[in-house]
Amino acid sequence: MTAAAQIIEMLIGMMGLNKNSPFQQVLEELVNAAQSKDIFTDHERIQMQAKIQTALSEAGLLKGHDL
Repeated sequence: MTAAAQIIEMLIGMMGLNKNSPFQQVLEELVNAAQSKDIFTDHERIQMQAKIQTALSEAGLLKGHDL
């Protein structure tokens, strides 16, 4: 298990979310994408923001904020 995977598991546990929740899946996708790139294009950044917003909303953690 990588250090990033350990941090994600710790974060998910602290938030009281289930393993393999949509939020965890988005975090893992972000980590994988970030590890393979130096910088996101505007299109990639917008896609990631939408995924984060959806995952936060599904986890009940989005309090009316728009990313």
